[in-house]
Amino acid sequence: MAYDVFITNAPEDEVLATAAFSSLEKAGIKCWLASKNLVHGKINEAYVEKVIKSAKVMVIIFSTNTNKAAYLAGQLNIATRSNLHIFPLRTGEAE
Repeated sequence: MAYDVFITNAPEDEVLATAAFSSLEKAGIKCWLASKNLVHGKINEAYVEKVIKSAKVMVIIFSTNTNKAAYLAGQLNIATRSNLHIFPLRTGEAE
C-alpha cells in the first residue's frame, strides 16, 4: 500500500488534482488521490491516515477552496507528525 505521493485537495479543485495525479503517474510515480483510490462515498479515516504515513511526500492543491475543506487540516497534521515533505501546488489567489 506504499505510495510515493499522497495528493489532497478540496472538492472544487478536483480537476487540478486529477491532472497532477495523471502527470505524476505517467512519469512512473505512484500516487494516491481520493477520487482515484477510494470507493465513492466510503472515506475511512484510519485507512487514509495509513496511506499518508506510507507516502514519501504530500502534495496539497492549495487554493481559496482549501479552508472550506476541514479534513485537509487533519491530513496536513498527520503528514507533519509523520515528517513528510509537503509541497503546496498553489492556484489563483490562495493565501
